[in-house]
Amino acid sequence: MSGRKSSASASSPPSKPSAIPARFDRAIEDLIGAVCDPIIVYPGGWGDTVPDWMKKEAKLQRIIHEALVNQGKEERELATDIEALIYLYTVHLCRPPDHEWFRIHMWLTKQAFKGKPAEKTIAGLDCPEKLDDCEIGLLKDLKRWIWRKREEARKARRKGLIEDRWEQMELPLKEKSHDNPAR
Repeated sequence: MSGRKSSASASSPPSKPSAIPARFDRAIEDLIGAVCDPIIVYPGGWGDTVPDWMKKEAKLQRIIHEALVNQGKEERELATDIEALIYLYTVHLCRPPDHEWFRIHMWLTKQAFKGKPAEKTIAGLDCPEKLDDCEIGLLKDLKRWIWRKREEARKARRKGLIEDRWEQMELPLKEKSHDNPAR
């Protein structure tokens, strides 16, 4: 026999399992966030009037959104339509909307009721069939803003800066600011 060592020597350590890629960690964190992150509402005392079905629908839409993000079919940094509707619902109970935000609110309402028994209830309302480019841009800005606030709340909760158990979070919009999507 020659003095060569075999590559599968008994003294070599077992190989380490590969680490889970960061994208999976992120996907798991986002999926947990879909269920546990707060629902962002406008301060003014109306957050507790958000119907339970909308809160449940928000969690369901978040989970579906995360699945679509992981398939590359949706943009990650956007809140869902129902989250935008909930926020606008609480904003518009505190102050009247302008024309664009009224149309966006009504369009989101129509989307939320599609296929539900109460869909007939809103049939007589003047809900737009589609939004124009400007309104789509405003809605996307609002959805990005809500998503960022959810992310900030998740990080603050992780650091122990806010309560660990809560369902919604009141966040005002700054007037006349770049950070104000629903001005």
